[in-house]
Amino acid sequence: MREQRWFKKILFYKFPKYLRPLSYQHRFINVYYNKLTTEERKKFEWRAYYFLDTTDITFKNFSPTDIVNTNSVRYLIASVATQMTLFLPEDCFDAFHKMIIVPDKYYSKQTGRFHFGETNPGKGMIMLAYSNLKRGFEQAKDGINLLMHELAHAIWLEHHHLGYQIFDELALDHYKKLAYKEMILAENETHHFFRKYAFANEEEFFAVATENFFERPADFKLAQPELYQALVNLFNQDTLHLQTMNAILNKNLFFVKEHVKVFKAANSFDIFDPESKQVVLEAREERLGFFTKMLRFTDYKRMTPFEIDIKTPQGEKILTVKRGVSIFLSTVEVLDERDQLIGKFKQKFFSIGGKFEVLDASERSLCMLKGKWTSWDFKFVSNDNKEFAVVTKKWSGFGKELFTSADNYILQISEEVPANHPLRQLIMAAVMCIDLVLKE
Repeated sequence: MREQRWFKKILFYKFPKYLRPLSYQHRFINVYYNKLTTEERKKFEWRAYYFLDTTDITFKNFSPTDIVNTNSVRYLIASVATQMTLFLPEDCFDAFHKMIIVPDKYYSKQTGRFHFGETNPGKGMIMLAYSNLKRGFEQAKDGINLLMHELAHAIWLEHHHLGYQIFDELALDHYKKLAYKEMILAENETHHFFRKYAFANEEEFFAVATENFFERPADFKLAQPELYQALVNLFNQDTLHLQTMNAILNKNLFFVKEHVKVFKAANSFDIFDPESKQVVLEAREERLGFFTKMLRFTDYKRMTPFEIDIKTPQGEKILTVKRGVSIFLSTVEVLDERDQLIGKFKQKFFSIGGKFEVLDASERSLCMLKGKWTSWDFKFVSNDNKEFAVVTKKWSGFGKELFTSADNYILQISEEVPANHPLRQLIMAAVMCIDLVLKE
């Protein structure tokens, strides 16, 4: 297939109508694709088209009642394969010219076992169970993705057994040393960032590491910074860099000032940079319904829903913090600028001073947000008692405290929280969560 590539490349550029339409509507791919430069996008598109043209993706054993958009699945597979190898040599996956998609777990004659996925270099084939392929993108931040896992196996096999020069050898040697060290250390650990399956052998370790590298780079870098950097060098791309958030959120100190009004229905905050004393973000409740507005002046105020947009002074949305009607315990959702769920604050029962469990988009526990018995100060604390951030209530003056509900806060984020980590978004949202759930 290598010798055919030059001909296909000429054909694609000379006859653009030959290309089939390729959709990037899937959020997982969109986030990645939209961060690429114009030239990188062109490269992405061509390589995705080439993968589709040279790979036979077949659906087998599906019943007439199974609802599967086969074209959408094909486009997703091509896009993910391209994402993983965009900065690697063009002949990646040339040894694998066939993919078979089956409904669910299947029996393999080759291994004599049931599988959800399988990579067969002898037949140049990858087999995937649609049920698990689909799950990998429905829960896109848990570090478990069947498609990426099997594609990683294919890349590893091409480099190590099929004569392809996929990786830089120095980068690969460095990665292997770190991987071997982790596998040895993991024998004495009860908990590890990677799931247990990663430690079966070096091939499985690479496949699991790859899943985490592309699905949840921020968590990976926080837990295993050296190993993460080794994969950056191996794949020639920093997946965390391509998931950058607004630079304002990478600051470590903020002053949050609630607007002072004797009679107010809508919640409103200004967020300052204490060094420059300039407003860097504005938090406003812009979509307040009539009945909610009325209830804000009653004893039912704490039960009312809220939806606050956090924007730059120029109007660029950064985050949305929202909650539905709350009778007893609150669950507050945090959404990004594209209205995609980042995580949740789940209020805990019987907590002195106030306590929330902080969850990611996949309902995995990240840390706890704990208040003192006075309910004035809160800390983000990990399961191993590591402190990520502190929210401190700043005295706003006797008159304001007596006659209004205005609260001012200092938010301080630890420098150990990496830039662009989703936890920074949740920490920023925490101030609104604390004030509206516990202080109203």
